[in-house]
Amino acid sequence: GLVSFIVISILVIIYDFTRSFSMWDEFSHWGVMVKEMIRLDSFYSDINSTLMVHKDYPPIYSIYELLWIKLCGTYNESYLITSMHFFELTMFIPSMTELEFKTGKLFKCIINTIIGITIIALIIIFLDKDQIYNSIYIDYSLGIFLAYIYYSIISSKEKEDNFLLFNLMLSSIFLLLTKQIGLPLYISILFLYFMYIKIDWHNLMRLCKIILFIIIIPIAFYISWNKYISTISVDSQFITSNIEVSKLPSIINGTSGTIAQKDAAKNYLNALLHKNITSSYIKLSFIELVIIGIVLLTIILFLNKNKFSKRQSLIIILTIILLSIGYAFVM
Repeated sequence: GLVSFIVISILVIIYDFTRSFSMWDEFSHWGVMVKEMIRLDSFYSDINSTLMVHKDYPPIYSIYELLWIKLCGTYNESYLITSMHFFELTMFIPSMTELEFKTGKLFKCIINTIIGITIIALIIIFLDKDQIYNSIYIDYSLGIFLAYIYYSIISSKEKEDNFLLFNLMLSSIFLLLTKQIGLPLYISILFLYFMYIKIDWHNLMRLCKIILFIIIIPIAFYISWNKYISTISVDSQFITSNIEVSKLPSIINGTSGTIAQKDAAKNYLNALLHKNITSSYIKLSFIELVIIGIVLLTIILFLNKNKFSKRQSLIIILTIILLSIGYAFVM
């Protein structure tokens, strides 16, 4: 894993050498956030910040990028883009090295890991004609990081191992402090994990340890950021308390709500079914992507049925379906 990381690091540094910002959101907020944290030695949400939008965004990626800049010794746009590529590609290293490694075959493992990650990178590059992968947009990182967490849960032989719980705790904190959409992603992690374990109500200490690590501590971090935002009176883009779930069904079927609400519901449902949301040469809607993803996942699980029981496969597929519904609902 370490040797693979070093080789991939060198390749990423060469690939991103002299690269600079090119996307709108890099100039409007993602890049500005890091600059303001360096200038103010505080969060970009500070009253003295020149950031004009998204001051309520959770800060974890900007903190990661800030640490990267500190390590590099100076601010540079290419360094920030490199930091994102480091984060994304290294998330694949644990799964690939663990799948490939056998005693006495270290060199083969490293080569296969590097080839595997290179293939993944080339697929992303081929599908993303808008070259979003060359920006500091966190969308790719968020999806890849979620996949890494899923892998950690699925591959662990002992689901209540202290290392796994500690890893899930840190991963959950990171996920909750990425963007507001991190909340439904986090809920999907809880669903996947609790579907895998058998809860022993007689062993309260064991249950309390699980709840402390993967629920109480991550949620405490999530609440702390929201509390911080509320105390400095920052305008929030996403206010979940304004959502009245009980009214949504009647708005969707057109029996209640304002004209604007009815139009929004109609347009959004239509967009889920028909609007192209891909940045590739293949045009796909959200629903089409979900269906294709589930079909491919089912095929992969079927081809590896010696490694996954029917129950495990069902849990994984059900998690993805519920995540897709939850994601669409939150959006």
